[in-house]
Amino acid sequence: MNTTQVQQPVWCKLEAKCKVTEIEKCEGEAVVNNRKGKLIFFYEWDLKIKWKGSLKDEDEKEIEGSAHIPNLSEENDVSDLDVTISVNESNPTADILKDFMHRHGKEVIAQQLGNYVIALKEESVPDSYCEECHEDVRVRRRHTLSGMSTIMLVQAFTRGPVKLEAEVGGKFELFGGNIHGDFVELVPNKKIVQRWRSKRWPAEHYSIVTFTIEQKDDHTEVRVLQIGVPQ
Repeated sequence: MNTTQVQQPVWCKLEAKCKVTEIEKCEGEAVVNNRKGKLIFFYEWDLKIKWKGSLKDEDEKEIEGSAHIPNLSEENDVSDLDVTISVNESNPTADILKDFMHRHGKEVIAQQLGNYVIALKEESVPDSYCEECHEDVRVRRRHTLSGMSTIMLVQAFTRGPVKLEAEVGGKFELFGGNIHGDFVELVPNKKIVQRWRSKRWPAEHYSIVTFTIEQKDDHTEVRVLQIGVPQ
């Protein structure tokens, strides 16, 4: 998650001024799947941010607090987010600022998180994608296979931790375990067959994914066939 989306200073020209100072907690994941040419977004975040503020006529006396957002996900509209505001001390100034954040700060936080969701979807849309699950790759066939079965190269592609045992019966996990399965067949420089599932699918339900790799004169042709995807 690009935390700069919610770290922009927020100053309100009313009876007080507050700004977000730090993202204390950012746990979760964001995954984009391409299914039959349609992009499906899955994101789920648990956030806690720190803020500080002061009354308009008390610039030298800053109060610190936090805001907890436990349910930023595709299942909840940004306008319906649960945002819990708290302050680090108890006094009249802190009470006023807490109320101020409830009335105005929550709206600004939701707006910034809405910008994150928009950016996630815009940045994830490729220039073009193929519904026939066929791609021409301008590298040699052996390099294509390595890019699909070597842990460091797969991590570079997925931009996250990967578990990968590239052998028959070996396990793999991608995107924080959201995608996982095992290798069924490995034919050097020709084919990879995997049992593949999403953690959101029915229990123990696997699809079969076959990558067929063919060397052409000036490129490598990769065909992907996936069967057994649940409705």
